[in-house]
Amino acid sequence: MTRRAYPSDVDDETYHFLLPYLALSPEHAPQRKYPLR
Repeated sequence: MTRRAYPSDVDDETYHFLLPYLALSPEHAPQRKYPLR
């Protein structure tokens, strides 16, 4: 079964570029409920 693409989907290259910025969060932030990807 394949997943239908969303307009907000990004390719692997873009994701790896953005990951350091997405991972920035304050220490007191609650744990993520869903994975970044």
